[in-house]
Amino acid sequence: MKISNKTISFLKNFSTINKSILIEEGNLIATIAVVRNVFAVARIEEYFPQTVAIYDLNEFLSGLSLFKDPEFDFSNPTYLRIVGSDQSSVNYHYADEDIVRQSSAPPKKEFVLPDEDVKFRLTADTLSSLVKASSIYGIPDLSAEGDSEHIRLVVKDRKNPTSNSFNKIVGSTDKNFSYNFKIENLKIIPDTYDVTISKSLRSHFKSVNYNLDYLIANEPKGKGSH
Repeated sequence: MKISNKTISFLKNFSTINKSILIEEGNLIATIAVVRNVFAVARIEEYFPQTVAIYDLNEFLSGLSLFKDPEFDFSNPTYLRIVGSDQSSVNYHYADEDIVRQSSAPPKKEFVLPDEDVKFRLTADTLSSLVKASSIYGIPDLSAEGDSEHIRLVVKDRKNPTSNSFNKIVGSTDKNFSYNFKIENLKIIPDTYDVTISKSLRSHFKSVNYNLDYLIANEPKGKGSH
């Protein structure tokens, strides 16, 4: 079996959310942060024939650099055999499934929010600008703000009223609200997303170009006012 570069890129991204992963039999891969504030799921083109428990996903992915055009053999129940086109190989032993499940297995549920208070499209360029602004100015927070006219995404330090701030208009609204995120929680693959924010302080980021979704917790303060 081959694993596509796209699937590898999903796994690399998921490793920034949780260092471990439990891949169930099928064509879905999912992960959740240890503190349960970021949940991600992707539907992939490959079909995993059995459950795969990996304790150190970064180590596993780094090991793939040892192989040219690797084939993945899942026939052994205790390890994954990886064979390169030059006949180099490794038997990569699975971690204890119960241990990995406790730390990294996300809940088996759909991305359904109890309400859809705010919706907007976050383009890849805007996402890149927001992350870059956070890095340049050293500011950790992102707010989605409505003023009964525009929806703005504002990068700022919510604890410092005199901090620099950077904002982009991403839509229109007839509501007043403020929902807040930590930039460090936006561990999402660079892409364009349709974003839905719930009053329950959870937000759904749905990729436009991939079958990829993230559920990200909002910060507890700054709940929308209407």
